[in-house]
Amino acid sequence: MDESQRGGGLGTQLVNEIVAAAKEEGCYKLIATSRDARPKVHELYRRLGFSDHGREFRIDF
Repeated sequence: MDESQRGGGLGTQLVNEIVAAAKEEGCYKLIATSRDARPKVHELYRRLGFSDHGREFRIDF
């Protein structure tokens, strides 16, 4: 992604759509992984309801 596009809400929109689709499919959990060097991504996941399990972020339904 072009750095000028960061912070524009696209990541939030994509994650929200994935979460909605997972819920519709009856998933009980969604796991997102990220490297330690990506603190802004970690902040995004937390803000969207994921809990920190080390460096594994997941949301239980």
